[in-house]
Amino acid sequence: MPGGELRGLALRLALSCLVDADHTDTARAVQGVEPFEPIVKPRWSERRNHLKAYVKRKQAVEANDRNAVRGRFFDDCFDSAITASMASCEGPVGIGKTTAVTAYLLKRAEELNLRRIFVVAPYTNILTQTASILREALCLPGEDPEAVVLEHHHRAEFENEGLRGTAVTWRALVIVTTAVQFFETLSANAPSMLRKLHRVPGSAIFIDEAHAALPVRLWRQYWLWLKELAEQWNCPTVLASGSLGRFWTDPEIVSTPCILPELVTVESGPAIFTAERQRVQYRPCTQAFTSVEDFCAFALAQPGPRVIVMNTLQNAALVARHLGTIGHRIHHISTALCPPDRARILARVRRDLDEHRRGNWSLVGTSCIEAGLDLSFRTGFRERFGACNLVQLGGRVNRGDEYRGDAVVFDFALRSGDGITSHPAATESGKILLHLFKSGDFDRLIENPADLITRALHLEINQCGGLSRDVLLDAERDENYPAVVEQGRVIATETKILIVKADVQRAIKAGQKIGFRALLDGSVQIWPHKVRSLGLEPVQGWDNNLYPFPPQQYDSERLGIMQWLLSHAELKANGGAIL
Repeated sequence: MPGGELRGLALRLALSCLVDADHTDTARAVQGVEPFEPIVKPRWSERRNHLKAYVKRKQAVEANDRNAVRGRFFDDCFDSAITASMASCEGPVGIGKTTAVTAYLLKRAEELNLRRIFVVAPYTNILTQTASILREALCLPGEDPEAVVLEHHHRAEFENEGLRGTAVTWRALVIVTTAVQFFETLSANAPSMLRKLHRVPGSAIFIDEAHAALPVRLWRQYWLWLKELAEQWNCPTVLASGSLGRFWTDPEIVSTPCILPELVTVESGPAIFTAERQRVQYRPCTQAFTSVEDFCAFALAQPGPRVIVMNTLQNAALVARHLGTIGHRIHHISTALCPPDRARILARVRRDLDEHRRGNWSLVGTSCIEAGLDLSFRTGFRERFGACNLVQLGGRVNRGDEYRGDAVVFDFALRSGDGITSHPAATESGKILLHLFKSGDFDRLIENPADLITRALHLEINQCGGLSRDVLLDAERDENYPAVVEQGRVIATETKILIVKADVQRAIKAGQKIGFRALLDGSVQIWPHKVRSLGLEPVQGWDNNLYPFPPQQYDSERLGIMQWLLSHAELKANGGAIL
């Protein structure tokens, strides 16, 4: 609607109201379906007090210095007098940001008579964990927990089928959803996505693990949309992370840099960050390891349990396979495993951490295990990437100070060769991290991790000569809304779906109807070039997006599809081929 009064986000909000009304009326008239509305009143003040009681109970279970620091941080957020439309939370990893920020936003919801609260995070495993915590913490006696806190992502389970539609259309009291869903809805132009957008005004917004919510290149325009929601549509917003880069202060990213009020108070901040510095130490391995065997020997010489995070699926699989071959007890979690298998292995990891706190075993994985998860190991190893990644892994080490400060996270590199692959984004970030160590800036700035990550972000932008022209910003300004959708995609690279479960393959071949959930549960996603190299043929009628994977080659207990992919890569390296 060029030249009209409504443009951009406001126009999409208006269209959202129209689309949702049209869909609802059509369902009522044609199918006799009434929208399922959970009868849950906000009762923000009661929920806030319920949350406080929940936190105090948890902290009372084990009285130690770490929980005392967490308690002070929670009280600061609970009693915060900040009334700005946007705020940040730089509380360190493992300090209890989920409950503390929620307490602050519950207060804002009561003051502003808000409709709901959105909790947004980048990974589904974080969301499931968060939803579980918030259901216990916010649900009042006699209420259905799912009607109070609803997950909106492909892995969400629903006891009441009517609640599925409530989650998809964002009608619940607390919506826990992915960064992809939330941000791509802000830029959407299709009715199916836009239908729920009008639920956002009058809601508090909590962007958890904000460091990983969006690629830096997208923050220019998405920041403007967040500010518009916060300032014009009554949406108080908090950006939180234990490795939060203050991108809103950088003129390369934000056209009008600003300072956000911080939930970590001046009074409590020094004690919080001093305790954090004592909890875990970060050490660089300045010389790259020449082989997987050399690295594993070094890792096993450090006390367990260990968490090892690699930059690529292949590197993680190589390390996990070698450790398993030499008889070491390991768990492996990566996207080479389908979602139910990852969830099952994660449950085993939690059990082993409970039963074998000082056991000689290791978890090996990719970046999907480095952020947000409530896991606590004695020693960590992070293949060299960015400062943010290293600090995040620190949140999985000595998380509750169980090891009394006797905990280390090692930064290391592996030389390419013998199957080791390089992550293209790790080169510059890794160089900057090593520079920060060598210059002493890492040890100086880690006193407040946000200072360190902001410095690393600034160096990386300068290293690449600044950010390129912002095509998303241009598209929104020009009211080219199809281009806004295309350029605003959080995950820009298409992947292909490999079906790894035999029962799903049989059902598809038999022409049976397969639900989206069943399809995702029985599959993994892979880059197109990998599909081509494997010589797999697509399922007929699926436009080269769906491929059957040999079920007998899928290792559901450890390596997933990587068991076969490693064998295939080694066969090719030795001059062989798969026909």
